[in-house]
Amino acid sequence: TSLMSKKLHVLVGGRYDMFSDITEKSHASPRVGLIYQPTNENAIKLLYGQSFRAPFAGELGGSSVIKGKSDLTPETLDMIELIYQQRSKTVKLDLGTFVSLWRNRIGSPTNLDLLNRPQAVSLTDGSTGNLVYAANYENGGLARAYGFEWDTRYNSPNNWGFLFNGSWIARFSLPFISNASGAYDPGYRYSRFPTTMINWGFDYDMPKQHLSFNLVNHHEMGRHTGTYLNWGSTSTFATPGD
Repeated sequence: TSLMSKKLHVLVGGRYDMFSDITEKSHASPRVGLIYQPTNENAIKLLYGQSFRAPFAGELGGSSVIKGKSDLTPETLDMIELIYQQRSKTVKLDLGTFVSLWRNRIGSPTNLDLLNRPQAVSLTDGSTGNLVYAANYENGGLARAYGFEWDTRYNSPNNWGFLFNGSWIARFSLPFISNASGAYDPGYRYSRFPTTMINWGFDYDMPKQHLSFNLVNHHEMGRHTGTYLNWGSTSTFATPGD
């Protein structure tokens, strides 16, 4: 729908899914967008969208180490984005910021009983002989992310081009204790993903020769390979109060 002499556009959409093997039999995901275009070269966008993920078989049935849960419900992710775009014959510019909320997150928080045992102790309950799972798949807790990104490119009249783009994103989850199993998730920053990424480079086109030369550099900062960072700790798991 176009408003204000076709400068303001409203977009509405959605997705509807049906399931036969999980507790929540159907799910609707909305999407709404407002686009303001004051000139042919500029646009401002305000976007909202929701996505979701249904639990897969391994989370429903579990494994020999992580206990499954047959009544898991889908995760949902709500995101709001604000974007500015500019286009001309020589310049392309995109600036954006966003915030997202990850609800009903499916995770496998650590069994509190195991956190109090020495590492050499078996995962079998000594009194009953039953297997004590190291973790349990659960719905619970929230995860948030926010950040901004930019993408700019300049094309000169003499076939030279320059690009500069990147992003800064903070991702973290909040502590969660399962009411059903007592499992504990201490909350952590998603440190396996870089906080900052930057790309820059040059290119030169030779149309008559059908050739193009490119030099691009990629930089990542804030990545910690092999672990998630807990609040106040660098270990994968932490006991309550750490």
